[in-house]
Amino acid sequence: MHFSKIFSAQTSVLKAHIITVEIDISRGLHSFSIVGLPDKAIEESKDRISSAIKNSGFKSPKQQNHKITVSLAPANIKKEGPSFDLSIAIGYLIASKNISGKLTIPLDQTIFIGELSLMGDIRPVNSIVPMIIYANENGYKKIIIPKENEKEASLTGVKGIIPVSSLKETIDYISGKKNISEGAISNEKNFENIPENISNILNKSDDSLKENNFSQIIGQEKAKRALEIAAVGKHHITLFGPAGSGKTMLARAFVGILPNLSQKEMIESISIDVDFIKTKNIYRPPIRSPHHTSSYVSLIGGGPTLRPGEISKAHNGVLFLDELMEFDRKSLESLRQPMQEKFITISRAKETQVFPANCIVITALNPCPCGQRGSTTQKCTCGHIEISRYKRKFSKPLQDRFDIWIEVSNPKDNNYENFSNLNRSNIQDIKIESSEEIRERVKNSRIIREKQKDLEESGKNLLTKNVFDLLNKASKKLGLSFRGYKKTIELAKTIAAIDKCLYVRKEHLLEALSYRSKIGD
Repeated sequence: MHFSKIFSAQTSVLKAHIITVEIDISRGLHSFSIVGLPDKAIEESKDRISSAIKNSGFKSPKQQNHKITVSLAPANIKKEGPSFDLSIAIGYLIASKNISGKLTIPLDQTIFIGELSLMGDIRPVNSIVPMIIYANENGYKKIIIPKENEKEASLTGVKGIIPVSSLKETIDYISGKKNISEGAISNEKNFENIPENISNILNKSDDSLKENNFSQIIGQEKAKRALEIAAVGKHHITLFGPAGSGKTMLARAFVGILPNLSQKEMIESISIDVDFIKTKNIYRPPIRSPHHTSSYVSLIGGGPTLRPGEISKAHNGVLFLDELMEFDRKSLESLRQPMQEKFITISRAKETQVFPANCIVITALNPCPCGQRGSTTQKCTCGHIEISRYKRKFSKPLQDRFDIWIEVSNPKDNNYENFSNLNRSNIQDIKIESSEEIRERVKNSRIIREKQKDLEESGKNLLTKNVFDLLNKASKKLGLSFRGYKKTIELAKTIAAIDKCLYVRKEHLLEALSYRSKIGD
């Protein structure tokens, strides 16, 4: 009887778990069983592992008359995916004495992660970042991962990561026959200042930023100002106005004025969305723009095995809902809690999961079903009943979650000739800021906003009595809810930060109040 025990890891939703892989080999007719709630991918790993071992120069388990039992513990956690292939193969070779001599690494402090091909090559796996971080926090000194996962692993800043490309290479490493250098570690703690070469790559690869730059949007200064405020204070914002007035263009340009992600934020985004690491602009905040036909589950999260939805995949970034009124009302109403709490709790009969949802929600909508109400170019054909029914889809409680409401209008007097002439000949007479310039101002304003929070924590009040009196009078006149009252104060503080003021003045409050109007008011 032979036995071995090594360790691997897996992610379950957003959490990582250390999985103990135990292999027992005993006499008897050949059998190969895996226990511990394995899924179909793990059940099928028996054939992959056997072929990989054979093609790496060792005897295949299928050629041996013995009973192999693999236990993946703890048994109460469902095991999913092919990331256990490498650990099972190494465990079998140790238990069967195919790896002889003294091992040069402590198995009780090593994690093995990787999928095997039939030829013994190691393929990359998904969601490796949370596994690495969790293993490091739990004291594991060596983390053996696929070579193709080295790039994302370097972002964690964890030492002891060993990238390998094949089963044979892994065996040679743990038996001391081959030395493998530890994977590179990114020394950046905050990616606000990207090296020039990386910046050039981003500018070439990030088409959304290249095509939707504020420098290409002439006019709409009030909307640009509102979007800058939203970026500084992470306020939810609604853009409404006639069809074709530029709401979508403004919203898609918004992500370009947000500062780069910090290392922590980037790791969070990678952990939530496995496809985020595949983008070339991992230093930029994510933007999610689901179509209005998207299902409730795809927007909020859930499913048979709980998975994050669009609002969680937009964590640390932007969730843009274009043509808001076309979304299912159930889906819209479900946004209320995550917009307020910055997370969403999804409960099912068997489990409950909490997904992060700290994103800026931007919505774009028309003021009426035909989309021409308030237009200077077309006449609205909607009746009062149609408009009333249309607006009821956007409930008052949901409206109250948005800090900023801004109307986006068509060019005045239908003067498109002057508008196009402005593009060609008069552009030098008008200062049009690029997204990069506004982004720098947003970054500096956020620093001031943090100083404001420090003052508040020390007991300072950022609003004087005169400003409070004005706020109370305006709140009664506008009929603000308590939530709207608090949001107006936070909005005024953000505006003050943009104006490089630590304390709120009357003009800051008045501007904040001007953004509280609703569609159709």
